[in-house]
Amino acid sequence: MLEINGLSSGYGKIEVLHQINLHVDEGEVVSVLGANGAGKTTLMRTIINLIHARSGTIKYRGKDITHLKTHQIHALGIGIVPEGKRLFEKMTVMENLRMGCFLEKNERVIAERIEKAFDMFPRLKERKDQLSGTMSGGEQAMLTIARGTMSDPDLLIMDEPSFGLAPVLINEMFSIIKRISQEGKTVLLVEQNAWKGLEISDRGYLLQKGEVILEGKSSELKENSLVKKAYFSN
Repeated sequence: MLEINGLSSGYGKIEVLHQINLHVDEGEVVSVLGANGAGKTTLMRTIINLIHARSGTIKYRGKDITHLKTHQIHALGIGIVPEGKRLFEKMTVMENLRMGCFLEKNERVIAERIEKAFDMFPRLKERKDQLSGTMSGGEQAMLTIARGTMSDPDLLIMDEPSFGLAPVLINEMFSIIKRISQEGKTVLLVEQNAWKGLEISDRGYLLQKGEVILEGKSSELKENSLVKKAYFSN
């Protein structure tokens, strides 16, 4: 579904990603792991062309999307859940959800997607007329994910969905991601919580200083000595 070959990108004169090779097959959950500064968010932003690739190619369903505009990439069926609960804080929950499907003009379809979001996150229905900026951190995280699903994407890219959440909410968040996958979505998950990410994913990649240094099945990565030392040791 998604195929990345020889991808390099960065900011100004600084190259952050160096010759990244990565693929995501349809129906998979794939985790991208790495410490702060490893290049995870840069990778996500490059895929949707918020940061321009310097070399390499990004293909989605066989189509080269490397230099398409972000809205064109979105229209092909790629959704994004950005890091840090980036919402329209002066808009209500309902208004934020509608912004997530701005390309959809059929009101019946929009209503169905909103109901599906409320089924996944009942608390959002209770808060539907509340300004998103006045909600709790956990509620904002729920709304960010719900908004990301409103375009009904085939591939959902999630950037640090558990960032800043209390431990009790982290478990709930990963249960939701697993449910999204079970409902037929393909997920590319960027996550510092390596254990949780590998628990719900099929395969994983480990980034270090902008390079892929490990890849494999999640079950194998959990047993890898390098991953254990970096993430699971006390």
